Amino acid sequence: MNKVVYKGKVAQNGNSESLRFEKTLFRSYPQFAQGSELLATPLADDVLLVRVNTPAKKQAAPNDPVMSVFLSFLENDMIAHPENITPVAQSEMNEIADLVDGVEFDE
Repeated sequence: MNKVVYKGKVAQNGNSESLRFEKTLFRSYPQFAQGSELLATPLADDVLLVRVNTPAKKQAAPNDPVMSVFLSFLENDMIAHPENITPVAQSEMNEIADLVDGVEFDE
């Protein structure tokens, strides 16, 4: 995954404030196009995670209680200690790709 940085500004939009980003962001990621419903989660004083609010997909299999507990633990830890969240290095991505090479999975 490329580390592209898109510049933006906080702007006045009627009685609200909005985040404005350069058009190339929306060309590269059309899921963020005008009218998309977004969710924002502060991760640190100067870090904001913005994501598209998509309807939850139906799960084909029942929830795994062990996995649910583990994911809840991860979520709580990330909320409590956002300073520990770091980007994945390209070398780690390459190692992951090697580990799953040939593994078939549903997208």
